[in-house]
Amino acid sequence: RDITARRQAEQELRHLNRSLRVLSSCNMNLLEQRDEASYLAEVCRSVVAAGSYLMAWAGSAEDDAAKTVRVVAQAGDDSGYLQSLVVSWDGERPNGRGPTGTAIRTGTTQVNQNWLTDPVLGPWRHLALARGYQASIALPLVVQGRTVGALSLYAAEPNAFGSAEVAPLEELARNVSVGIESLRTRHQRDAAEGANRAKSVFLANMSHEIRTPLNAIIGLNYLVRRDGVAPQQLARLDKIDSAGQHLLSIVNDILDLSKIEAGRMQLESTSFHLSTVLDNVRSIVAESARAKGLAIEVDENAVPHWLRGDPTRLRQALLNFAANAVKFTERGSIALRAKL
Repeated sequence: RDITARRQAEQELRHLNRSLRVLSSCNMNLLEQRDEASYLAEVCRSVVAAGSYLMAWAGSAEDDAAKTVRVVAQAGDDSGYLQSLVVSWDGERPNGRGPTGTAIRTGTTQVNQNWLTDPVLGPWRHLALARGYQASIALPLVVQGRTVGALSLYAAEPNAFGSAEVAPLEELARNVSVGIESLRTRHQRDAAEGANRAKSVFLANMSHEIRTPLNAIIGLNYLVRRDGVAPQQLARLDKIDSAGQHLLSIVNDILDLSKIEAGRMQLESTSFHLSTVLDNVRSIVAESARAKGLAIEVDENAVPHWLRGDPTRLRQALLNFAANAVKFTERGSIALRAKL
């Protein structure tokens, strides 16, 4: 009896089951890895173990002059095959026309069913056959529309990558591409968060370092004024005090910002008199409003005079609103009103 068709069907089923095992085995790898190199190494190991392939390796497409393909992960290569190769993805170079280079350059899967007869594989044939590689497949890894590398698998038998087996392996390559993108995004996010934390720590430390001598300047200025000085000197000391207080408020704002970013900002809950807060805001912006001919009206009668909350943050917020009102109002008046 001619059982060729049955044997071919059985072989195709074995190959399909193998590729499905590989796909299933690799899908969990991303959850266990924190960086791209270890993830790709685990993918290659899983491919070889689940699929009984002779070798699997992942190559990264470099942007150097030679367009080198750098080996970033491999499994099953016990004979040093990869160390003996210089692979490129430049189609103008002889070593750039192989399966891996072509997969990267074109973004398409490259199936080579017989290394003994395929003319494209001439430059690498003797090295591959000496190690038992009979068929191979190179799968492009595409991240955000750009081919960043390829995953290459090597089988011990010819015609190992039929159409039924290729589809799950291409799904594997897409999954690996998503994994690479996820890890790179995670790495960029972690780096950004680390830089932000470092900035917050720096701001907090600098704020403390600046406040110490600034408080000394303000205090000594107060003592000099209290001892009695000439009117002209008093006017100059008043300007120094005003500038010092303004600078101190800026430093305090920077410290508040660093606390907010570090998640250490604690709002106060204390009793305060509303009119004191509003009068303080009015006194700070009064001079700039008077210079523009603007009137400032304060209406707090709709709210109980004693409230509980954070008067410092409330004052900061109201001062920002009032300062902007003065800045962007050409004529007329500005009203500070409170509603319950």
